[in-house]
This record gives sequence, C-alpha cells and structure tokens, in this order.
Amino acid sequence: MRDFVDQIRQVLATAILGIVLCGSGHAETVVGLTDEWCPYVCEPEPNRPGILIEITQTAFEGYEIDYSLTSWSRSISHVRTGLADILLGAYREDAPDFVFHERPLATSRMVFWTCPESKWSFDGPASLDGLKIGIIKDYAYGEELDPYFAKHTDRVQVTSGKNPLATMVRKL
Repeated sequence: MRDFVDQIRQVLATAILGIVLCGSGHAETVVGLTDEWCPYVCEPEPNRPGILIEITQTAFEGYEIDYSLTSWSRSISHVRTGLADILLGAYREDAPDFVFHERPLATSRMVFWTCPESKWSFDGPASLDGLKIGIIKDYAYGEELDPYFAKHTDRVQVTSGKNPLATMVRKL
C-alpha cells in the first residue's frame, strides 16, 4: 500500500498556487481549508496547529495563515473555486488539477482501525471481503483501494464532515 507521501507533497506547491491566485500575489492573509487530520492538521489553536500548518507558516513567513476545518469535499471545492487559497494535506488524486510540489514535506502511513478484540489484519484488498469499511468522502486511498471501494459500495460507509476520523472511530 502506498504511503501518504503524495498527500504531503502537494502542501507547499498548492500553497504557492494559492498565493499566485490571490490576485496581486501580495496578499497579507492566506486562507487554507482542510478537515481534521491531527497531528498533521489540528483544530485551529496557536500552540498546536499541526505539522502541516507549522510548515505552511514557515514557508509563508510574513503572511498570516488563516485556516479552518470543514468537510474534505467542501475544502476541495472552495479552493478550486477561489473561495480559499490552499488545500492542506491532499493526494494528487484528490485534486489532480492542483499544483503539487515534487518533494514531500512529511510522510505518513495509511492504517486500518478495528475494534480492540478484532484479529483482522490487512493483507491486500481481498482481505477486506466480508467487512464493513468506513471511508472519507472524496479522499483518495490509492491505486490498490480506490477501485475496490468503488466496486463494493454495499459494504462501504462514506463519512464526511470536519472531523470524519472521529466519526468513524465512534462507529466501531
């Protein structure tokens, strides 16, 4: 299964594109959107905003980074239509029309969460057969899983909102 490297790679490049799209390119405030994905992007809080926010703040020193959490789908849509400047923490597949940086800013691993008593472990898409799976609306899960989820919609529960991971964990 592929890492979230591509997801992190785009942050800086998308932020740069956002600045270019801000008219003069000299905007005082950069508006970012995402859903919660702590420790990468956390609730807007000055002391613990999340790794991607800290990287973005460093990259745009001199600009105010104003970010908020909303659903992933809304985040993509608002950046695409110019209502926000940057999308934080996306795969190339999430927004193929956006600009991505070539070097990753951070890395992450995709994992599956189960109930504590579960003995199940992931061993390729076939190991998901017979299970109910929770995914986040409009997230890209990679070449291996996206086709599987599209084919098995009867077993896939799609969640959205500003904190979809917490919603899915509560469903366990």
